[in-house]
Amino acid sequence: MAASDFETCFKEARDVAIAACTRIIASGQLWGQSLAATYYNRGVTWYDEGEYDRAIEDYDQAIKFNPRFEQALFSRGNAHDAKGQYDRAIQDYDSAIAINPDYAKVFNNRGYVWDEKGEYDRAVQDYDRAIALNPRYAQAINNRGVTFFKRGQYDRAIRDYDRAIKLDPTYAAAFFNRGIAKLKKGETREAHADIAVATALNPELAK
Repeated sequence: MAASDFETCFKEARDVAIAACTRIIASGQLWGQSLAATYYNRGVTWYDEGEYDRAIEDYDQAIKFNPRFEQALFSRGNAHDAKGQYDRAIQDYDSAIAINPDYAKVFNNRGYVWDEKGEYDRAVQDYDRAIALNPRYAQAINNRGVTFFKRGQYDRAIRDYDRAIKLDPTYAAAFFNRGIAKLKKGETREAHADIAVATALNPELAK
């Protein structure tokens, strides 16, 4: 096991990182939390590559060697969500929250899954908790706005988008979402102005 593999596994990306992490695991020289961290990092890399099943396998191993590895539970939940396995994602988020009740990102992501399931009240509750834990969490504020929009509460949605944009003036999705909400309210000029800003910040939104 080369010392350079550690740096490559934990700092590089894509195939190079996966190969280095694999060599570390195969060496048999790690155990416990160190081995869990290596599996976790390879899992993150698989996730970034869109290889969700492989990511889940590595997160499973990370949790096996460190059952209180809240980040691995959180990340496995994200992978289950990416596969459309919403209930399994929620189970992992629940487990991560049980270990760390102040993990704002988990509440945000669980809220997102509740939203995907159409459980809007539960989604808002989780976003509320994420924002209470981190009042500058622009993504959670924007996401809560999306849920309010889906409930037809356009004014509340716009207030959240306003707040997210104030926190992050480059938040293209929040501008776009605010524009769509304003269209629903018949505020056409303001809506098109927001959508223009959004597409200038992120041209992908125009597609």
